[in-house]
Amino acid sequence: MSKRFFILLFCLAWIGPIQGAENETAEPVRKIRGKAVFGGDVNNPVPGAKVTYRSINIYKSDPDLKTDENGDFEITIENDPMYVEVLTPDGFFGKMVIVKPTENEFVVSLEPTASVHGRVIDRRSETPPNGRNITYSINIPAGVSQFLPSFERTVKTNEKGEYEFRGLPTGVTCDVMFPTYNYGENQSPGSSWWIGRGLELKPDENRELKDFTFDSHPNGRNEYIWQVYNAYGGLNWRGYSVNLYEQRFDTLLERAKRDNKGVFAILVDQPLEENILSALVKIYETLFKDDDMFAQTERYYMMCVRMQPKEEEWRNVTAAMAQEFVKSHLIALPTPFSFAFFDPDGLLKGVEPFDHTEPPEKQKQALIEMLKKY
Repeated sequence: MSKRFFILLFCLAWIGPIQGAENETAEPVRKIRGKAVFGGDVNNPVPGAKVTYRSINIYKSDPDLKTDENGDFEITIENDPMYVEVLTPDGFFGKMVIVKPTENEFVVSLEPTASVHGRVIDRRSETPPNGRNITYSINIPAGVSQFLPSFERTVKTNEKGEYEFRGLPTGVTCDVMFPTYNYGENQSPGSSWWIGRGLELKPDENRELKDFTFDSHPNGRNEYIWQVYNAYGGLNWRGYSVNLYEQRFDTLLERAKRDNKGVFAILVDQPLEENILSALVKIYETLFKDDDMFAQTERYYMMCVRMQPKEEEWRNVTAAMAQEFVKSHLIALPTPFSFAFFDPDGLLKGVEPFDHTEPPEKQKQALIEMLKKY
């Protein structure tokens, strides 16, 4: 039998006992009965209201769960407090409550819902952005200084940079956020900025938040963290190793074809020690820093290939993957930092050396000329 088969058997044998142990120690699951009413009057039930709930351990509730003709419903609970949202179909009345695991039944008294609105502005162009995502969420405590964003909603800004959330059930605090995505990503763990944090909305309130000003350029340091470390996954679903650089490259080519851009790879042929990492951070910061530079950067999608990575975890990319990527694309590495440029079809257009020891202004000019060339 092959070595790969033995590895797969080992993984299955290792996972099996753990899963069994989890089942043995799982918290008991039980049902709790709830009732939705108007004005705290149990004789004034609310039929047909949508019920959504979640805790740390229960991530999904029944998407079709509604109160019956008597306003009654049931939720599943384990050993953690449950956040329960009840909302009428028109969104005019609702409430969110926190149910303790020790309770046997509870009543949700619906009140007029609230709304939140505001405006965002791009500080570089001093214009309002159209079509930018704004998110609303309730944060469930998930441990020391950690929270789980839940009950999320997303709206887009209009041509005036305005946004509005309607039909927000009151009862707990909420956040309004401006999510930022990593460069070229539709969804990624980019940083988000608070527009409104810990808002305590009152029934029928229409809260206006202060204008929020943001920087439309990606953050270079965030891009360094994302592209050098976080943009690469682990193993595919079969458990076999895949070349994560090739996988990333194929993804970027699809986007490049879609958006009429090129692709370039920063290749680092040095051990990732402090001086090299500092130089790499500065390159990323320069690429996104000012308008002149970013005008050239945004013509491409980009990736980072580490030729000598620290292979500390089996999930990480490896030196073998990097060497295979360089060999398959016929890339020669003239300097410790090199830039390889590709067209949207994946054809290598050229490889450029880069001197990371030059002063910042010379580095910037070299990057601009390099990007313009292709």
